[in-house]
Amino acid sequence: MARVLVVIVLLVVGALGGVAIWDRLDQAGHIPHDEKTIVYSSDWQNGEYKTCSTLNGNGYKSPEHSARPQNILCDGGVPSGRLEDGKVFKVRFWGRTYIKTEPLETSLLWNCRKNGGDDPSITCEQKQDRNQ
Repeated sequence: MARVLVVIVLLVVGALGGVAIWDRLDQAGHIPHDEKTIVYSSDWQNGEYKTCSTLNGNGYKSPEHSARPQNILCDGGVPSGRLEDGKVFKVRFWGRTYIKTEPLETSLLWNCRKNGGDDPSITCEQKQDRNQ
C-alpha cells in the first residue's frame, strides 16, 4: 500500500512540474499560439516581413478576450480607414499575446511574415524591445 501511495505522489509531483515547465516556456515565448486574427495591412506579398502590433487586452488569455478574432495592425494602422476592410487569417504567434503585468492598452510589437499558401497564413515573432 505504501508503494502505491509513493507512486501516486511521484506522479502528481511530476505532473505539476511538467505544467510549471510548460508555463515557463509559454511565458518566454517558446510555445506558439495559432489564432484566427483580423489582419489590417495594405498589399502584402508572400515571404514579405512587416512590423505589426496588437493590443495586450485583445490577446489570447486576456480577461478582455472574447469569441471574436484578435486584431493585428500592420503598416501603422488600418490602411483604408475602414474596420470592415480587415481580413481574417490564421496567424501563428511566437510570443505572448497577453502580458498579465502590462496594462491592457499596451501595444505589443511583432515581426510578421506572410507565408503564402502555407498554414498558418502569417507567422509573427514578438519583438523583445517594444520600441524597435
